[in-house]
Amino acid sequence: MRLRFLDSDVGRRLRRALSDQPQVMLVGGAVRDALLDVEPANLDLWAPDPAVARAALGLEFGAPRTGLTRWDTFRWDHLPLPLRLDSGSRDLEANLRSRDFTVNALAVPLRAPAESRLVDPLRGADDAAEHRLRPVTSTSCAVEPARWMRAGRLIATRQLKPDISLRSAAARGHRPLLHGVPTEARRLELWALFSCPHRADGLRWLSEVGLLAELVPAWGELTARLDPDLGGRSAAEFSIAAVDALHRERWASLLEPPVLEALGRRLDAPVGPALGGWALTAVALWLHRLAPVREVAADLATLALHGLGAPPAEVRAVSRLVLHGGWLDHPGPLGVPELEAHAAVLDLCVREAQHGLESEAVRAGAAAANRALPEYLSPRP
Repeated sequence: MRLRFLDSDVGRRLRRALSDQPQVMLVGGAVRDALLDVEPANLDLWAPDPAVARAALGLEFGAPRTGLTRWDTFRWDHLPLPLRLDSGSRDLEANLRSRDFTVNALAVPLRAPAESRLVDPLRGADDAAEHRLRPVTSTSCAVEPARWMRAGRLIATRQLKPDISLRSAAARGHRPLLHGVPTEARRLELWALFSCPHRADGLRWLSEVGLLAELVPAWGELTARLDPDLGGRSAAEFSIAAVDALHRERWASLLEPPVLEALGRRLDAPVGPALGGWALTAVALWLHRLAPVREVAADLATLALHGLGAPPAEVRAVSRLVLHGGWLDHPGPLGVPELEAHAAVLDLCVREAQHGLESEAVRAGAAAANRALPEYLSPRP
């Protein structure tokens, strides 16, 4: 197993700081990501004596900022990743068995991860090899309902497939599944899902188990609303298919290179503290069919985003995009600066979901984008 970060200068400093504590283990997501050959988003450590480990880290890296939960989260100027130290369990196996999914119930010694035996009491490495997301127990998500949302994010970000036991647990779970999960935690998990390229896979899972209907009550009606104009699909299935079309490489042969490059730059820019441009367009695609009439859909999207506690700028931007669907037919300013690129991309994705990438509708939309977008993508004084 190769943990590339631990081979860096900072990683060597981390191991040096804890060199006299051979029982310190790297646990959870970083180990999972090493097995999946993905760069980790954070580092989780387990130590038999967290206070001693925390003091040793402080001597090496200085005073950190820390959280007040069971998992103390530290941030140092010289560590590019957040480091979390378990402060609630002195038994390693108990720690691993208390986790959400088997792919997270893994550990290796920090001092020599490449040379050490994997601690894997629940066969999580086998699940990682099969890209399978399996709960540690049938009640793992019920005891911490935010884990249901985390499942959707892991499906999207790590391309894991939900195991039948996870589906069964969701089917048997008490409703609402997200009871007690704070609004902000729901939104941040959802926005993290929308920020990754395979966002549609996570959305399908959340819709299948009823979580999207809990997040946005109007979504429940979409799952039952079949539309002949959408090929007999439900409005929910169509919306997720439109989200699935949101990949810039799809349009490389359709858009002129300067337009494609400028469009990419615009959508790469952040919109809010937790929502990038591509994610913004994905959220609008998710909500754009909440009602057959655009004005009503925009109002429902506004209500949905307020219910999720979204910042005002995100609410305005998404509702404008939903209201002005079909922008390529009638290009024009949307009343919120810099939104024209998002509107054009939304229109292309909807056309692809309805007619297919090779359809005349998509080719006509791309031609309209090539004509109209240069005016809106050029730098403004």
